[in-house]
Amino acid sequence: MSIDGTGFNGGTNHMGEVFGGNGEMVHEGLVVCDGALVPAALGVNPFATITALAERSVELVAKKQGINIDYETKNGMPPRLY
Repeated sequence: MSIDGTGFNGGTNHMGEVFGGNGEMVHEGLVVCDGALVPAALGVNPFATITALAERSVELVAKKQGINIDYETKNGMPPRLY
């Protein structure tokens, strides 16, 4: 993740979008949502940090694309169809 919002100092912007060079241009639709976003070793189990970064990336990209995320519907068993 870039420290200055350009490809000169990192591979992705704050949303996880991959830079196309040293400037601010990104490859549209190419988003990193895994441990590759973490710029250095954390020294502890990185599971929670990686999960938080991935959720943040998904939320920001969805907002940028105009996609509404339904946070109210809970996961569970689907209704029976018979």
